[in-house]
This record gives sequence, C-alpha cells and structure tokens, in this order.
Amino acid sequence: MTLNLSTRPSAQAAIPKRSLFSGVFSAILRFEFLYHLRRPSFWLITGLFFTFGMVDVLSNGAQGNAFFFINSPSQIFQTTIWYSLFGVLAAAAFVAETFVRDANTRIESLILSTPLCKWDYLAARFMAAFGMTLLAFSGYLPGMVLGTQFPGLNDFALGPLRPLAYVLAYLIFALPNLFLVSALAFSLASRTRSLVMTYAGSIILIMLYLATLMLVGTEVIDYEQYRLWAMVDPFGFYAFEEKLMSWSVHEHNQLMPTLTGTLLWNRLLWLGLGVGIWIDSYRAYEMVGLRSARSFGRDKSGVVQRREQGEWRFVPAGAEHRAVDENPRKAALLQWLHRSGFETRSILTGRAFLLLTACGSISLVITAISSRSHNYSYPSTDLLVHSANLYLEYILFAIIVVYAAELFWRDRTLRLQLVFDATPVSNGVLLLSKLTALFAVITINLLLAIAVMVAYQALNGYTQFDLPLYFKMLFVEHGPYFYLTAVLALFTQVITRQKYAAMALTVLISLSKIPLDALGWYHNLYRWASTNDIEYSPMNGYGHLMTGHLWYVLYWGLCGTALMLTAYIFWPRGIVSGGWRGWQRVWRQAGAGVTRLLAGTLVLFAGVGSWIFYNTTQLNAYQPPGKELTAAEVERRFKQHEALPMPVVTATKLKVELYPQKRYFVAEGEYQLKNNTKIPIRELHLLTFINLELANVTYLGATLREAQPEWGYYMYDLDKPLLPGETQTLRFTTSTKQPQGFKNQVDTDDVYMIHPNDVVSNGTNLYSPFILPFVGYTKMVEHKKAWQRHKLDLPPLDERMLPHDDPRGLSQPMMLTHWIGGQWI
Repeated sequence: MTLNLSTRPSAQAAIPKRSLFSGVFSAILRFEFLYHLRRPSFWLITGLFFTFGMVDVLSNGAQGNAFFFINSPSQIFQTTIWYSLFGVLAAAAFVAETFVRDANTRIESLILSTPLCKWDYLAARFMAAFGMTLLAFSGYLPGMVLGTQFPGLNDFALGPLRPLAYVLAYLIFALPNLFLVSALAFSLASRTRSLVMTYAGSIILIMLYLATLMLVGTEVIDYEQYRLWAMVDPFGFYAFEEKLMSWSVHEHNQLMPTLTGTLLWNRLLWLGLGVGIWIDSYRAYEMVGLRSARSFGRDKSGVVQRREQGEWRFVPAGAEHRAVDENPRKAALLQWLHRSGFETRSILTGRAFLLLTACGSISLVITAISSRSHNYSYPSTDLLVHSANLYLEYILFAIIVVYAAELFWRDRTLRLQLVFDATPVSNGVLLLSKLTALFAVITINLLLAIAVMVAYQALNGYTQFDLPLYFKMLFVEHGPYFYLTAVLALFTQVITRQKYAAMALTVLISLSKIPLDALGWYHNLYRWASTNDIEYSPMNGYGHLMTGHLWYVLYWGLCGTALMLTAYIFWPRGIVSGGWRGWQRVWRQAGAGVTRLLAGTLVLFAGVGSWIFYNTTQLNAYQPPGKELTAAEVERRFKQHEALPMPVVTATKLKVELYPQKRYFVAEGEYQLKNNTKIPIRELHLLTFINLELANVTYLGATLREAQPEWGYYMYDLDKPLLPGETQTLRFTTSTKQPQGFKNQVDTDDVYMIHPNDVVSNGTNLYSPFILPFVGYTKMVEHKKAWQRHKLDLPPLDERMLPHDDPRGLSQPMMLTHWIGGQWI
C-alpha cells in the first residue's frame, strides 16, 4: 500500500530542514554515482563514444582532406554537435533509468514513506545521473585527441592541437544539449515512470532536428528563412553553420567560432527551455508513488487485465485461447498468433507509439516539402522516397532499438516472467511474437510514409501515384535494413541480458561502417545489413543492380535467421545460472532439431557468402570506393614517357555497336594523326582506361613492342618515322567485356575523373575518354591535390599547367573531348 505523505502533517513536520547540500544529499549522490559505475552499460556507452571519436578521426585523417584540418576548431565544433545527438542514448540510460528504477523494483513506496526531502531525492539523483551522462559522453574527447596522435595520418589534413576548441565546443554545445535531453528525460520519467515514453520524447527532439534540416534545405539552402529554422534546431547545428557560411579555408582552420548572433540566442533559448522543463517537473513532482494502473498502462504487463467486482485479476496471456486436444504444431501456431497480436496491440495502443506516430507524420510531411529543395518540377515518387529515407534512417532505427528493449524487459520488470516461463509456451513462441511485433511496427511506419507521400502528391496536383515503386523502394530497397536491425536489437537483448548495454551494442554494430572505413574494409560481406549500392533511375529503374541487392538481402537474411535461432536456444527461461557452465547447460538442453537447423542455416549462409564473394572478387574486380591507387601506379610507371613527342588527333571516325541487353559495346575507330612537332616521331604510345579493351590496332609500319593491358598502356615502334607535318591513319577497336554476375558496389574506376561506361537496357551515354584510347601519356591520370599525392607517395607537381606556347602543350592534348552517341535506345 502506498502512503501519501502529503496527507500526513505529522510526517511532513518530522522532515527536518536541510541545507542545499546536506548529508543525505551527499549520500544519495555518492550512492547513485557508485551504482552507475558498477553497471556494464556505463562502460559500454563510454567505450562507444571513445571509439566513435577515435575512428572518426582516423577515417578522416587516412582519407585526407584537400583543405580543411580534421582537428580544426570548426570541425571539432561540428563533431561535438553531431555526437550530442547520440547523447540521447546516454541521457535515457542514466537519467530516465534513475527515476524509473524504484517503480520497477517495487521499492518506490518504501523510499517515499521515509522522511526524505524532495530536493535530496530529486536533485541529488538528477545531478548524479546528469553527471554520469556527461562522463560517458566525454569519452569522445580522449578518443579524438588520441586519434590525431596516430602515425600515418595525412599531414595535409592535420592541424595543431587546439585544447581551447575542445573546451569551448563542450561548453557551448555538449553541456546545453545534454542538459536539455536530460531535463526532458527527467520530466517524462518522473511523470510516467515509463522508459518508452522517455525515449519517445528524446526521439521527438531528433525529429525536430531533422525537420530543421529539411526546412533549411538539404541541397538548396533557404536563406530567407534560415535564421528562423536555425532557432528551431534544439542542438544548435544550423545556428553554428550560419557563422561558417562566409568563412575561408584559413578561417575554418584557425578561427574559433564566437558565441554571438543567432548562435547565442539559440543556445539561450534551448538552455532556458531545459531549465524551465526541469523546474516545472520538480515543482509538479509529488512524493507519492503512481498507481499501478497509471504506471504500466493498459496491456503493458504481458497479461490480460480484467476488473471484476472492483479488483484487478491478472490472467496469463494466451490462457483464454489454449489449444486443447490439438497437435503441437497447430497449438504453437495459435499461441504465436495470439501472442503476436497481443504484443503488437500493447505497442500500438501505447501513448508513446501514438505520440511518435503523430510527430512522425508531421516530420514526413516536412520531408516531402523539402523535396522541393532539389529544384525538381514535380514531387515524383523516387524523390519523395529519397527524402523520406533520411527520416527513416534516424527515427525508425531509434524506434526499433527502443521497442526491442521494451518488449524483452517488460515482463521481467513486472516480475511476471517466471509465471510465463511456467506456462506450456515454447521459447520460439515468446521470441517470434516479440519479433513479429517489431516487424509490425516497421511495416506500419513504412506504410505511414507511403500514405503521407501519396497525400502530399495529391494535394500538389501530382496524380501519377506509382504504388508499386513505393513498395519496391521502401520494402525491397530500404526495408531489409530495418527488419534486420530489429533482429539484431532483439538478439543483443537476449545475449547480453543488459538493457542499455544491448542498446549500445546494437548502435555500435549498426555504425560499424565508420571504423571499417577507417581500416579500409569496404566489402558488404562484413558490414552489417549492407547491400551493393543501388539507386533508382527514371530511365531504367534499378536495372541489373537489383540482382546483387537481392543476393545480399538473402545473405543477411540467413544471418538474421541464425541470430534468431541462437536467441531461441539461449532465451532466458526460469532461473538460469550465468557463466560458461550455464551457457553450456542451455546449449545441451536445446533440441537436436534446433541445433541441426542452426547448422544448416550457417551452411547456407556460408554458401551464399561464397557465391557473393565469387561474383564480387572473381567475376568482377573488387574496387573499394575511394580507391585511387590505379591512377597513381599508372603515373609511376609511365610518366617517364611524358616528354616523348607524340602525334595529335586531328580527325576521328567512330562506329559504335551497343548491346543493351548484354550490357557491353564494341567501337571501331579511326584517328587521323599529325606530327605537330619539329622532330620525327619514332614510336607511338596508346593509353586506355582500365576497364576498356584495345584490339585490332592498325598503323602502317607499327610493331607492338610492349603491352601492359592491366594498366592499359601499349607501346609501338614505327618502321618509318612520322615526319614533322606528316599525317597517318590509326585504326583500332575498343570494347568492354560482357558483364557477368554482380558487383559489390556501383562501378567506380580508379583513374582520375573517371565515370563508368556502362551500357544499360534503355539508355546509354558514352563519353569519348572512356571508350577511345589516348595517344601518349596524359596528365588526366595524375592526381592534382597536394594532400592526395602525399598520401599516395607521389612527388609534388612542379607544373600545374604548361605555358600556352610550350611545344609539349601544343603537341599533346590533355584529353579527348569527342561526344559519342547520347541517343536513347
């Protein structure tokens, strides 16, 4: 029974008056700090921020930068703001958990029945939780500093250590942003005793940031309304960006942003709002426990609640629909259907989901409006989905992580898990029902996006509703990532059995692309839920790219199946001892059929992975994005021939045969070559790009001396020198190989300024440098940026451009500029 101390004057009179920081205050503060320090979630979240800070610097430093230092003041400020978005996880893990913990452990009434001052109880606990949030978040600072000290970073991308920049960025952005999130978490947790509602409020803050991003303009900035939307941004990113718009590179690298103008008002607005939220929540808080019906809401306990004759009776979910005298498979199916329906309803009818859905609808409308910033005439389906996916990648991901934790821990928090464990319901039913509920949440969000986008098109007079394309883009292209994230989020909860540690681990795995980029590992076989890069085109749809995408979806789907089978085996049932022996016992208790199914899934997973590996590394060259070693190697090998006199092309004839269905071409070409130099030319060099084959070269009196097709370089000796002013005809055939299989990503050639010369089924545009050979060595292969040349161990370019009257410049064109084709087939 809960005692309402506010109705007992004698108890209130017994509470002594204390100073601002009394002994009780200090004791509570110390207890809360030690409590959080002993929890694995604190160390995992701290390590998460430390890892992000370090690998982000290493990734940017390894790639280099043409102008801006990766540790410049402006970059440090931007990074701090970006990481504060992830501070939502830390704030909810510490602040919200602090004020929900007593209700969940059933000791809130006991604590509140003591002569405890509100200030000691609330302020001390909030201060400790906020301090732990700051401490965990601060892990990114040593990570960033340590990252800049690693050997091998690009000297052109690394500036001097500026400690003041880290301090100011922390004070101006980290502290206010985390205080705002913490105050909001305190307000929601103290009023609702619900972690889901607390996370929902934090997610809405991120929605507001994304809405600001859209309203400011993703590609075309709305300068007229910029300051207004910058003030709406709770994290201060766009107020900060306003200061940098007119800065030069030197100012970016050297100046410290000042706290003036829009930035000052933005910080004061949101810091003041955070203080106001905290004060209002403190005043509204009553030193009484919430009634259980208010605390847990309708159908949140995992049971069916009934009120009969003024009393609550708890009936285990599924008890009303038990299968009698039926076969086990049919019984399990009925249990799964009933349990899945219950789990889904418990989410959909919750206040948190309704709040997120309402705010999500508004955010999706804003994303649709922002598609106009691309300067396109009509709100076509592909453009709207492109904008909506920016919202989904952040918000839907957060919703999945939050509800996976809620579904797994709800029954355990309410002390009902042992009751369910005693019922004849299998682990598979319990696990799959929660996964089904998560899938339902994802599907509803994707359908909501379609509904909002179609309504937006209709309101704007655009009636070409391409519903099949909506479903293909959202459910086939983007959807697998979200469904697989649900699998991962639930799996980590089962394996770690630590709510916040599992949430942090899910985020870490999902963002593992950052450290993998730093290491130069780009293959999608080990990048969670990644597929080959595909993008819809109004000309040819997804074309042949969908094949590789579907193979990757199958690959990661098998991985997700293996994770769920593992979670089924290790699903916590009853009182399970921890440690290695406990895991071994659980494994031995798993049925032989389950272990064989897991083994078979892993075999299929390895088989599909091997097929993908064969296609992406054997049938097709695996070239990670951003790789530029080929051009550097061409320069090292053949720059020595740059000074050789070569003829220039004065006329070109070309016949191109396209094979759209087979995706390759054959070109028969003819050059008229002229010696514009004053000396005889005794050899002829041809250079082609790497994915271009050269054959049937005919030149009167030319003999092939050396061929290096892997680098596209061919050298010919001329029996009869080409005299000054003389012309000669060169005939050749170029082609690309008929593609086989699929690639790891969209084809990107390594040579500088290269675009793929793919042939597609309904439209091909070929540009001459990609289908014709160069005569002689060309500077087009040379990297022009100083930092890039330093990174690739190339000597500095002494001459950026030859004088206009230099004989080499007159005799050797830099590149071919003939346009070929361009017609739609």
